[in-house]
Amino acid sequence: MRYLFLILIIALLASCSSAPATPQTMRYIGLKVYDPVYIAQARGLFAQHGVEVELLNLVAGGPTALQAIAAGQAEAGLSSIPAIINANQAGLPLLGVADIQSVLPNQALKHWYVRSDSSIHNLSDLRGKKIAINLIRSSFDYSLDLILEQAGLERSAVEVVLLPFDQQGTALLSGHVDMIGLLAPYTGQLEAQAGAQVRVLLDGHAVFGPQRQISQIVVNREWAEAQPETARRFVAALREAADWASAHPAEARPIIAAATGVDTAAIPAYQFAPGGRVSLEDAAWWMEVLRRRGDLTSPTLTAAQLARNLGQE
Repeated sequence: MRYLFLILIIALLASCSSAPATPQTMRYIGLKVYDPVYIAQARGLFAQHGVEVELLNLVAGGPTALQAIAAGQAEAGLSSIPAIINANQAGLPLLGVADIQSVLPNQALKHWYVRSDSSIHNLSDLRGKKIAINLIRSSFDYSLDLILEQAGLERSAVEVVLLPFDQQGTALLSGHVDMIGLLAPYTGQLEAQAGAQVRVLLDGHAVFGPQRQISQIVVNREWAEAQPETARRFVAALREAADWASAHPAEARPIIAAATGVDTAAIPAYQFAPGGRVSLEDAAWWMEVLRRRGDLTSPTLTAAQLARNLGQE
């Protein structure tokens, strides 16, 4: 069933774009998150750098997007670093080229919420509880492993429920799940809608420390090697967009609101890594997390194969 769904997704992607990309154009699979691609598109930065980016109107999970990019149905998209690692281990030609989600000293990025009246006050209270994550083998899945390690609990001690970000708040308030994990803009949306009905149990700083890159914008590595100038221009526009958005949060909010459907007032200020750079050190850190779980078994895969700062080598 999973493979049938993947075939249908790839067929839909093919129908979304009438022709393969030319040397100056590329297709991007966007998700409804705070993405510098939306900033670059709205501010005309891609045009300024001489590259045309077509946004594919498909909302899919990061791993599904990676499969489509590897299949040549798009040139770029986004995914968590753990999913990029898993994809490369499976032989998919994917390369992280820009930051999209990072825990930074002034940005916790991720928040895990419980209801205000919940009996969960410490991590040890998670035993026997239902916890929502958006995807298996992606960042929130592995983040849950880290949380349970802190609590001294095995994965079997909790029940995992798969829910998209935009459904998790309703599930929490209705009692369908006991804890949810969100990032911007959905953190702001939940707090604006639920207010005092929810509270934060822990945040990204408690799980990752002061700084850790979580997700990256990726390109098809083979395409980037065949069209290095277009890839470089794409990344250069992203760097400008990331720095502009970090410096102009009020002006960036309506752009992200239009792209995600989240109310402008609920979108928090957001920061990207300076220059939108990818962190090879964080890619290596995530590799160790995956090795501990047993998902990464390749003895030869390196961080340098996973990510590269194009044009800044």
